[in-house]
Amino acid sequence: SVDGVGTLTLNNGATIVNTDASTLTITEAAVSITSGSGYIKLASDGSTGTIKSDFNLNLYADDTGNNSAAYQNIKFYTAGANERMRIDNTGKVGIGEDTPVAPLHVKYTGAGEGLILESTEAGATNAPDLILWRNSASPADDDELGVINFRGEDSGDTVTDYAYISARTTDVSHSSEEGALKFGIFTNGTSTTMARLAKPNVDVFTDASA
Repeated sequence: SVDGVGTLTLNNGATIVNTDASTLTITEAAVSITSGSGYIKLASDGSTGTIKSDFNLNLYADDTGNNSAAYQNIKFYTAGANERMRIDNTGKVGIGEDTPVAPLHVKYTGAGEGLILESTEAGATNAPDLILWRNSASPADDDELGVINFRGEDSGDTVTDYAYISARTTDVSHSSEEGALKFGIFTNGTSTTMARLAKPNVDVFTDASA
């Protein structure tokens, strides 16, 4: 260890430098902690512990890929042993969810807003944008572009979609692109279109496919 100000050179060539009794710098070779529950703790009389890198900062969970999936997650904790976010072994990100089932899975128990997109841009035409991008290498007419599902559970605890908004292409010809927007609900367990917006009509209470 290095107490106060000083330099410690390890057998593997790594250099640990403590320049001002509050900053610890590791240079050259890697430093490994090989105990079963090894960790680095930043203990300070101040209010903030900081990890910095002059270049890219790489975080690895199982850098050799030898462990099972349960030991290949990057986890973030706050306020004690409360996991707030993780990146699992497949790259999925869970916020408030330790088994994410989508690239981004956000889960919370409180009421109110679950997602806020805030822009401080003062321009009159620069509002926050939410984009659902179907980035297809072979776009075609009648491609589904995006769906917003309103989901809950039924009396049998089965996950169920109750309503939705969906968008499709109707013409992908360059310079004459057209699309359609559909609003639907589920009645007796079956998806039913209630309104469809597509040039030149607005169809209400129809079963027309969008």
